[in-house]
Formats: sequence, structure tokens, C-alpha cells
Amino acid sequence: MADRELLDCPLPLRVTRTELDRLDALAKRITVASRNSVARKALQLGVAVLEKHPEQIVGAAVKRPRRRTGR
Repeated sequence: MADRELLDCPLPLRVTRTELDRLDALAKRITVASRNSVARKALQLGVAVLEKHPEQIVGAAVKRPRRRTGR
């Protein structure tokens, strides 16, 4: 996927057991890539989506409270 010499920035990341299980299952299906490669590609795809739609970070667009009028 990428030259190993370019992968010089570690990213410690805490995930849930469910997320790790999903990653492991996906890595087993994609036998040409390591789990680390699958995780990096998922990160790249996810970042690309969030760059276009940052509101998805909270699952849905955040609604602003209505302004009160002086009534």
C-alpha cells in the first residue's frame, strides 16, 4: 500500500472490542493486506468523508436552538 519508510508517524488509538473485531474480520476477508493496512485505508476513507461532511462526526447535522423572540 505504501512504502514502509514513509510510515514514520505512529498513531496510538483506543477502540472498542466491537470495532477491533470488525477490523479483524475485514482484514481476514482482504487477504492481500495486513490489518494495519486495512485500518490505514479505513482511516483515509473516513477522513475523506468527514472533510466533505463534517456534520457526520456526530451522526447527524447539529440543529441550532431557536432564538427566542421578546414575547
